[in-house]
Amino acid sequence: MARRISYLITLIIVFSTPHIFTCNCQPKYYKVYELDYPVEIVRIADIYPYIVAYGNGVMSLINCSDGEVMATYKLNDTVSDIVPLVYDTVAITPNNTVYLFSFYLFMPVFSRTLKEKIVATAFLTAGNELFIATNRTVYQLCPGCRTVVTFLKTREDIVHIAATRRYYEYIAVCTVNNVVFINRYRKKALWTMEVPEGVRYACVSSSGGRIMLLTGNENIVVLNYSNMDIIARINLSTSPRKTLLSDDGKYVAVVYDDRIDVYKVVDKTIVWSMSFDGNISSCDFSYNFKVIAVSLPTKVYIFRNFSADPVMEFNLTEEVTSLDLRYDGSILVFSHGNKVVQVNTLYRKKSSISISIEKSRIEVNEITHIEGYLNPPLRNQTLIIETSFDGTNWRSFGTIVTGKNGHFKQAITYLYPVTIYFRVVWYGNEEYEGCVSSPVKLEVVKRRVHVNITITSAEEAYLNSEIEIKGETKPKLINEALRLNVTSPSGKSYEYVVQTDNNGRFTFKIKLDEKGEWKIYAKYWGSEDYLPSTSNIITIRAKEREYVSEVLPYLAAVIAVTVIAIIMVRKKLRSSL
Repeated sequence: MARRISYLITLIIVFSTPHIFTCNCQPKYYKVYELDYPVEIVRIADIYPYIVAYGNGVMSLINCSDGEVMATYKLNDTVSDIVPLVYDTVAITPNNTVYLFSFYLFMPVFSRTLKEKIVATAFLTAGNELFIATNRTVYQLCPGCRTVVTFLKTREDIVHIAATRRYYEYIAVCTVNNVVFINRYRKKALWTMEVPEGVRYACVSSSGGRIMLLTGNENIVVLNYSNMDIIARINLSTSPRKTLLSDDGKYVAVVYDDRIDVYKVVDKTIVWSMSFDGNISSCDFSYNFKVIAVSLPTKVYIFRNFSADPVMEFNLTEEVTSLDLRYDGSILVFSHGNKVVQVNTLYRKKSSISISIEKSRIEVNEITHIEGYLNPPLRNQTLIIETSFDGTNWRSFGTIVTGKNGHFKQAITYLYPVTIYFRVVWYGNEEYEGCVSSPVKLEVVKRRVHVNITITSAEEAYLNSEIEIKGETKPKLINEALRLNVTSPSGKSYEYVVQTDNNGRFTFKIKLDEKGEWKIYAKYWGSEDYLPSTSNIITIRAKEREYVSEVLPYLAAVIAVTVIAIIMVRKKLRSSL
């Protein structure tokens, strides 16, 4: 009975909608979005649930979780390619104009027309950056800064560029006869290799530490990119349309007009081969090759785990115009006519991340920790830490790897005052869906400064005498100006500027030229990093000298000496008699 119900539901879905196609999977595994224009390009973001579609100068943003078209924008320009980033998407036109769309606003927030023809792009997920190669220049698009800057210039024509897709920061730039391997953050070429037979294409694995080159004489060369050792060389008899390297560097896929071969790198054997009745119009692979999507003009096939038969098959009445598989293979999107079809290819379990912050309010240079757990409690899972100033526009802060029981802990410190939000993202794996934690808020405030002053004298001093004031700041303020406020007995106020030394200390001398009580304190007006602070107040009394009391000790001494002298003289006189 369950099979008959499922079959009836499928028939109702197929024949009650304007798009006519048949599928060997249940309707709960796919969604169809009907747009107001014929779709030419469709792409899906790797992390967030967004699909971007284009056709007839119109861009559309679809939320594949909610199943709704969120926004549409009339670009009035022809688009040749779309590259979804982490928080934004890039549209590239045939006249080499680059448009940056924000997922949140879904309108061009930046555009730049390059002088040379765009030949290739490479997306670096870890830095949320897109590298764009023209004939002899590689540009770096920074969505956060909304700028395009020159990253590298070459003497030879560039034929291709590739980047590590997840977590790491390496870029390979292929010119006609050379490959330059670059560390993006150091902006340093780690090595350059000459390829006399020429380079057509390259792929770089994130976790496998390998790079694949397709040379001009139809050879595939797989190298270890840390030491340039050749791991495998595969000689092809026919020129392929496309070659790919799995993220772990274990497999190489070779796409021909009507066939796909997958090689195991370690022994160069073909582990999967599939021929089709017709030319392949498009194909895409998940990062580990566990999911492979192939489209013919009116058919779409989905293979899983190198299966001999497709696990899903769509037969269409209109030609497939575009196809894109999410990097983890969980969702496939393809377009035909004015429709976008979203297919859930993996049936994965739910996951979650819980995080907390040790101290939600810290001072500049103080350290706090973000701590949490990944559920399921898996080790060695790379998580993305994201930050936002408003809780909506998120940017990558860095990565962290889970330890025992899915636990992770990250130290956070800032050199300036700021209010900022943090959250943690996991891409997921074959068994579990990706997830995003709830945000936590951190407030970084200016540091408190303690200023203490002392004097060398006691609480009283003589009129017109000079006293020395010594001061100290904690933490040490080096070469900072403080105000020394002095109030005389008559109520007059004096202000002096004092400068701290390398130990955060200062000294100053004051002449007490009025009789009575003097009050002294130091004040620090604060800075970008420190709060204002006022020292303790010192009170000292200036008094006149009492001359009688000062002379008496001397007179007493003189009298005593005189009396002693008289006594001695008398003793001598008596002894002489």
